[in-house]
Amino acid sequence: MRNYIYYIFLYLFFAFIFISCETSLTSEEINNQLNINYKPINIQAFNSYSNENQVNLFWTTNRPFQDFQIPSPPNVEVVKLYVSNKSPNTNFVQIYETKNTGEDSTIVYNLSNDKMYFFRIATFSAKGTLIGVSFPLMTSLGKEQNEYYSLSVKEKDHPLYFSNLSWKADGNNLAFVKADNSFSSNIYDLDINSFFVQQLTDYTSTDHRLMGISYSPNGDKIAFCYTPSITSGETNYRIWLLNIKDFEKEPVTSGRVDFDPTWLSNNTIVFSRGTHGPPNIPELFLYNSDNGTEKRITSDQKIYKYSPSFSASKNLIVYSGETSNRRYLYQISTSGENSATITENKFWKDLHPYWSNDGSKIFFTSNRSGHYEIWSVDALGTNYKQITYGLKKGQNRFYGRIDPNNKYMAIMENNLNGNHMLKLLYFNQ
Repeated sequence: MRNYIYYIFLYLFFAFIFISCETSLTSEEINNQLNINYKPINIQAFNSYSNENQVNLFWTTNRPFQDFQIPSPPNVEVVKLYVSNKSPNTNFVQIYETKNTGEDSTIVYNLSNDKMYFFRIATFSAKGTLIGVSFPLMTSLGKEQNEYYSLSVKEKDHPLYFSNLSWKADGNNLAFVKADNSFSSNIYDLDINSFFVQQLTDYTSTDHRLMGISYSPNGDKIAFCYTPSITSGETNYRIWLLNIKDFEKEPVTSGRVDFDPTWLSNNTIVFSRGTHGPPNIPELFLYNSDNGTEKRITSDQKIYKYSPSFSASKNLIVYSGETSNRRYLYQISTSGENSATITENKFWKDLHPYWSNDGSKIFFTSNRSGHYEIWSVDALGTNYKQITYGLKKGQNRFYGRIDPNNKYMAIMENNLNGNHMLKLLYFNQ
């Protein structure tokens, strides 16, 4: 009886929602709906892959809730494609229309090389009624960077979550995290001239977790996050230091949820610290290796703070902050003052920020194009540029670490089959 009443309630609830969607709209009203981010009903996926000549767009429409004995959303009969070269919120015009086939694609030509474009698709019923609108995609025409080196790498953690690449100050070595066949993670170092790979840590347990690495400015230490156990209730994430000369390791912060270290100087590290219990909203802290002291520099408890990166020329920290289930880039001084939002948006996730060597740009990972690529923006939140252009469906790029000599960009590439590739791309700017 209870199940019967439950399904009657669902029937009435979704009937009200989907019937209310069945309203005829003029072309001006449709554009208004595009501008205010209409719900993506019936749109399962929308993605773009660009090169120097064209933008390839792929989408999948479906009928959610079809397994329930309740009214389904209106049947999607037509899909329309819109574009704007102004912003993700305004000035959309229709450029393509097709009969709905579930999975489909199209190619857009005759675009300008010097413009950023925003695409959205909208689904319509047989009566021409607007049903759903996708989130916008952001992309531009561009050429993929040429590859210098690649190495297959198994990672215990998905590259979406932690920054597991770090250049040595001379630009000749790159540290990275790799797991063996038993999923025991360790830090390795790649000599980019000889391609010799050296294992730097010797952890053998499969219960530990190691991630978030950072070379010190003078290259004699690597800071990393480590917990000896990932068993629930036994975790103790702390910042550790690895001495490159003798490979000795020691924990230096008090834990239990310390992660994402990066160096401000040879004796100072900024890192994120959460709490073992609720609410676990990470704040930024400084650790001084000369006297072993820790100092909190943020305390708003509103923004989840991840992946800090420091610019010596700007004396600023940039980090990826999460609020309302969205990830933006923020910057703040080392004293905790002058906080500012750099990439606030309603649609995308901006991750793994990393200052350029001269402090003029911030490189970051974003799903603006429908999947993760490397982007750049200036410190004021203007002049966005897509840096990498993956051409294979299901391919994502993470990190975007420029070497100190501005010659290579190190990325971690993730494919549909779950394989991870460490790649060095020639950096052309």
